[in-house]
Amino acid sequence: MKSIFCHPVKPEDFRYALEVGNSAASRKLPINPQERFVLIEISPGETQKICFADIPTNRAGIAIADVFGENKLNFGSIMNRMFILFELIKDQRARKYTAEDGDSVGISPSFIDAVAIFPLENFGEINKDKFFAELDKI
Repeated sequence: MKSIFCHPVKPEDFRYALEVGNSAASRKLPINPQERFVLIEISPGETQKICFADIPTNRAGIAIADVFGENKLNFGSIMNRMFILFELIKDQRARKYTAEDGDSVGISPSFIDAVAIFPLENFGEINKDKFFAELDKI
């Protein structure tokens, strides 16, 4: 069954989410994951508090949730596509759309926009061959 978090997102929302996430991950935004937590129901009436470690990925996710978290469907789709983006830029075919500069990677706007709207087959999955074939047509 296809996940509800596979729908396309507005490219401008996706770009903004990446900017917000990057700012938080690099500590340009004051996000402390250790001040945040999630309560998970283990069994009826029994919950467990889950706290977040202070790592860049958690700071980014929390900052993006602060901006987009009201709309769970959009937030989930943004996060899904963000993790897919991170996988795609590891692919050799992405090299012509990226530029490495020390610890950071610049990504072309057309690549980011394509990730935002490209049809996904399932949560966390993208057909890389189709993606790069379509991207090369742009």
